[in-house]
Amino acid sequence: GGAGAGSAGAGGSSSAKPVIDSDLSRGPHEIVPGGRLYYLGCDTTYGFTASYALASDAGIIVVDPGLRYDTLAESLRAVRLDVAQVKIAVITHRHADHWFAARELHDKTGATIVAHREAEKWLTTAADPLQYYTVYSTPIPTVPTLGEIKTVDDGDVIELGDAKLEVLWAPGHTTDSIMLVAIRAVCMCSCTMDVLRMRATDCLASLTCDQTKRSSSSGSSTTSSTPSIPA
Repeated sequence: GGAGAGSAGAGGSSSAKPVIDSDLSRGPHEIVPGGRLYYLGCDTTYGFTASYALASDAGIIVVDPGLRYDTLAESLRAVRLDVAQVKIAVITHRHADHWFAARELHDKTGATIVAHREAEKWLTTAADPLQYYTVYSTPIPTVPTLGEIKTVDDGDVIELGDAKLEVLWAPGHTTDSIMLVAIRAVCMCSCTMDVLRMRATDCLASLTCDQTKRSSSSGSSTTSSTPSIPA
């Protein structure tokens, strides 16, 4: 689904800020009209971890595929996106409710799985189950490890078509935690969205939509000197 790239800014002031719908109590929805950034809801059967999707002209990037593949696919359908078009899934850290759907997603769609280099050992080799959950009593019988992942570090850029996500390493909640800065030409003005505020205490990522920061800097783009992760 190529949704609404031309809807923003028509007939309005260039300085007008878009309406940001970051209400996590609602079901799956587009966060900024025409921005192609989607909140996919929470799988409350395990925790309150949310998944997000950023649609590009070359496919979809999912941030935290969650615990169950079927839940992710259903949430994407709710916003008229096709799970088969997911090309990249970014895992913000190793806890189960953020990534256990990743292996089935990769097996069914071929999506590239991306995480911080500190996460690789936890995602590709099963460890003590306590490494994958810390506050939930639900047992984890099997860790769905991944054959391989693309690793990133602080300052790297994940790129898919016209979508770019800059990686910010944010150890604390776990040693492999990352935040993401979304840089998209479709964002018509500068807006910072703390869209991953959770009702639980799980400290996740912030997706920041910030075109102006880069376009207004006098030709010194940070993205040109940082490695990009191909789909």
